[in-house]
Amino acid sequence: MKTTCMWASIGVVLTVLTALSAQAQITTKLTFTTTFPFYAGDANMPAGEYQVTENKNTGQLLLQTTSASHSAFLTARRTKADQARAQSEITFKKYGDIYFLNRIWMQGRRSGFKVLPSKFEQTQAKQTTGTEQQVPAK
Repeated sequence: MKTTCMWASIGVVLTVLTALSAQAQITTKLTFTTTFPFYAGDANMPAGEYQVTENKNTGQLLLQTTSASHSAFLTARRTKADQARAQSEITFKKYGDIYFLNRIWMQGRRSGFKVLPSKFEQTQAKQTTGTEQQVPAK
């Protein structure tokens, strides 16, 4: 009887650990479309439909065209807004006619991601004043 109870307890513990592990690997995905090419870090991305995926287990962000023809891992840090976002959106910085992926915001959250600027973006920022452009995401 003690052996049966012990094995039952071990089974319950393993089930709970498996569920927690699966929950930790759940990802957040956003989809957006641009009509312009842009830089995501050092990667030059064409205009098109994209998906950003956050692996909550690692905190890493993956940007990928929905056709999977182009992709890039993003170096980003968490950032906060004053209030929760009314909608999901992607913010780009534009210097001249060059766009750079800047921020990723998720609907209903105050937190988002700030993509760290590449050396190329930093050079562009020194040469001209940037503007921002938002693209809706879902």
